[in-house]
Amino acid sequence: LYGGGTIEARLQLAETARLRRAIGAGELVLHYQPIFALPSGEVAHLEALVRWQRPDSGLAAPLSFIPLAEESGLIESLGRWVLDALLEQAGEWLGEGRDVRFSFNVSPRQLRRSDFARNIAAAIEQRSLDPARFCVEITESSAMRNSHAVEPLLRELRAAGLRLAVDDFGLGYSSLDRLRDLPFQMLKIDRSFLARTPEDRGCAGIVRAVLELAEALGMEAVAEGVETEEQRRFLEERRCPLAQGFLLSRPLPASEVAALLPAPAGAETASAPRG
Repeated sequence: LYGGGTIEARLQLAETARLRRAIGAGELVLHYQPIFALPSGEVAHLEALVRWQRPDSGLAAPLSFIPLAEESGLIESLGRWVLDALLEQAGEWLGEGRDVRFSFNVSPRQLRRSDFARNIAAAIEQRSLDPARFCVEITESSAMRNSHAVEPLLRELRAAGLRLAVDDFGLGYSSLDRLRDLPFQMLKIDRSFLARTPEDRGCAGIVRAVLELAEALGMEAVAEGVETEEQRRFLEERRCPLAQGFLLSRPLPASEVAALLPAPAGAETASAPRG
């Protein structure tokens, strides 16, 4: 009765409806993957990662539904949910006096909205939080594909006090001139290069070169995908300042990641309302 394409389209429509309902029905949760300072091992940042607690099959990772959200246009609603949930949790931890920063990912579709930066800045200001505590992660391909259109949004975010990170660096085709000109403060080395480091001399050389590039551009480097002690030692020997990966910590729910955060510093903290 139905061709294969029709069946696939119906299934996608049904899944889109389930995701739309999930956004408003409390089925989404945030997990946080720490980014650690090297060599101290202290938590420097928390990257917020959305999960879908599906009633029928349990916790679903982002790759199983983010592409659908992008294609269907739900990514904007999903992005607003992530930001609101992150700011609520961040306000709680910062209110306790914990010295930690946060990062969150944005999609190419979100970057196409002219009010994108303004909405993020307004949400942070509404909660009287310090925007310097928050970093917006943008993939290299998203930033460079149409860098002249993206640049005003990036500068607006920086003017509002937020930090900016190039995510998955090495997978795109960055012009170093453009990378230098764009207002990024952090560069995250894609995990594919570290996966074969230090055994593969070529990959190890690329990681070293990116670390030197980040230093030359005045950016903090983050090595993604640290899974072995050999990789951690390699990074420490090359003075990589920050690292993230399953060896150090998997993404954790808020109740578990709180135990890894620095102890509260006291009543007078950087989280106090401004003004």
